[in-house]
Amino acid sequence: MHHTNRVRPFIIANGRQGWPTARPRFGPGVKTAVLTGCAFWVLTTVLRTIDDAGVGLYPPRLLVILVLVCLLQSVVASVAGARVYKE
Repeated sequence: MHHTNRVRPFIIANGRQGWPTARPRFGPGVKTAVLTGCAFWVLTTVLRTIDDAGVGLYPPRLLVILVLVCLLQSVVASVAGARVYKE
């Protein structure tokens, strides 16, 4: 069993709680959404990519592209989710 599968429930829970937890501390707005998107990106994509790079299954250039695309995706999704979030 891949070790990432064991921590997946934690990662999903953190992704759902990122914005509601950060909003009171940093205030509403795009800055908070970007910060929570980056935190989610680190916990999901970066950690997983480090693990994949250690295995050597994928070329490094592909992993760099994956990390950059997922950063954009995580930030855009977080900003979009923050716009529809209601307390």
